[in-house]
Amino acid sequence: MKLKSLKTSKSIKLNLHKTTLLILFFASMNVSAFQYCVGTVKKIISRDATEATWVMLDTGSGDTGYAKIGDGTGYNEFEKVQISLLISAYMSGQKVRLELNPSIGEFRSCTRFNDGVPVRYVMLDATLN
Repeated sequence: MKLKSLKTSKSIKLNLHKTTLLILFFASMNVSAFQYCVGTVKKIISRDATEATWVMLDTGSGDTGYAKIGDGTGYNEFEKVQISLLISAYMSGQKVRLELNPSIGEFRSCTRFNDGVPVRYVMLDATLN
């Protein structure tokens, strides 16, 4: 009886250790995977459907680089909604939160990133103002 109990206890400890490592691994991936910037929309530049739409935020601490929506192959429905939200925020002066994907393009901070960091989502939230 003691032997079976000891075996189960070791198994639970091992599984708990593996679970903890997996949680830490995925949590660290999520933290480093995307960057979030909050500010008012300073500029929106859109040409045609064969180029991306570019957006610049005013974060209150100087100019930023341009983030982009689209990849030059036209816009999908989600990207059209993102552009609409940015125009709405620009017209109202409301702050937005952008989730940026720094794995494409170079991101240093919300006040200084190189052109071409893709926008993953746009959030309008009254609590940001």
